[in-house]
Amino acid sequence: MELKHLENAKKRGILALTLENNDELVAVSPVQTGDDFIMTTATGLALRITEEKIRKMGRAASGVKGISLDDDDICVSGNAIHKGESLIVITENGIGKRLSSKQFNVKGRGGKGQIYIKPDNKTGKVVSVKTVGDKDEIMVVTTDDMTIKIKADSIPELGRNAKGVKIVNISDGARVSDLAVVPADTNEEKK
Repeated sequence: MELKHLENAKKRGILALTLENNDELVAVSPVQTGDDFIMTTATGLALRITEEKIRKMGRAASGVKGISLDDDDICVSGNAIHKGESLIVITENGIGKRLSSKQFNVKGRGGKGQIYIKPDNKTGKVVSVKTVGDKDEIMVVTTDDMTIKIKADSIPELGRNAKGVKIVNISDGARVSDLAVVPADTNEEKK
């Protein structure tokens, strides 16, 4: 959808999307002509498509199929990929890694995607995947209200088959609940 469709939003909001039963909006990511877009699942699959494969629609439309999901899977993220950015992955148990977006081939929408991590008992399922630049920082939040902030480039860039490294130590019964990116330009303003 083009942003101009949201310009005249009222105080009570504006209908931007029609969702089917049990569907949720996972992410909103502005894309420009020529950008690629990547969708990721909790069970470790990622589908990279070109912006051209997603046709523009009006506000009341429910959209087009992005990634095909198994019954026990959910989509955890959708991100535009810009030049020089990599992907940060974090799992429930605090395991994470950085991936080059070049490791993912562009496919058509509606596919299953490519494996980018194989979740197991040690890692847990994927909680979030975000795009980051080398100078960005990330904040990891856990269910027991712990938050850590680390530089994105301190997380090793690994292959799609690698498990990852421990990003945050999780206390018993807790898990990672979310990941946020602190852009580099925000970091520079504070100095």
